[in-house]
Amino acid sequence: MQAVRLLYALLLSAWVARADASCPQGPGPQHLPPLLGPAEVKRSARLITDFDLSQVASEPEAVGTGGITTQDQALRQALGNCSDSPTGERAAPGARYDDRRTRLRVEVVGVEPAGRSGRRWEGVRCSYRISALDDPTLHVTLGPEHVPAFNELSGLEREGGTVYATLQFNGYAHEIGRRGNRVLALDLCAHTVRWRSPDLWSNAALLLYRDYLITGYGFTREPAHVRVLNRWTGEPVQVLPLPKAPRDLRLQGGKLYVRLYDGYAAFPLRVP
Repeated sequence: MQAVRLLYALLLSAWVARADASCPQGPGPQHLPPLLGPAEVKRSARLITDFDLSQVASEPEAVGTGGITTQDQALRQALGNCSDSPTGERAAPGARYDDRRTRLRVEVVGVEPAGRSGRRWEGVRCSYRISALDDPTLHVTLGPEHVPAFNELSGLEREGGTVYATLQFNGYAHEIGRRGNRVLALDLCAHTVRWRSPDLWSNAALLLYRDYLITGYGFTREPAHVRVLNRWTGEPVQVLPLPKAPRDLRLQGGKLYVRLYDGYAAFPLRVP
């Protein structure tokens, strides 16, 4: 009996330790200093094609994930089309993607017709379930109340039991009624959305750095910027203009590199 009690105590302490390591550990700082200094921008016609950020940041400490127009399309390709389509192509419930980097499983759990977008293409609204690969009791579901029509789950970052996700649309803001292109913070332990950004804040990659989330927004004939958020609250820390829409993000050597359509911007980090 004593051995059974000891084994139970050990298992309980291990479970508590694992839960403490996975679940949020407090509110975090409510106010953060600016992260980025003024950018150095390099643009030219020769930087439009056959160029990516690996040519200026080949050994990054961190790389942004997702983004509707970035090179990181594995998540969207695995789940199928959760936006509009000129051919009527759409995702199917049950589509799944296991992200080994974040140790998360993403599943499409619902697909409903959403009518036509502003470009007159038929489209859908998907619902998603996100769960931890190592512990399926850690999960959250994003239903129609969280996912705007024609927006796809495009990027994921994770810190313990908190997941940061982007819902994005590859097109003009007016084609979706200016609803979407947002960032969400998800609590896998409480199975809830902790905060949601306003719309039109993110259609670029998403990068987690300490207490900051970095993303950006822009499209043809729409304002472009890099946006730095407090990851604990979702409040904006900085909004920095760009000459073209941002895409991929990389951190290396004390700088944030941002891929633009025809070049890149390099922002020095102010926070050591």
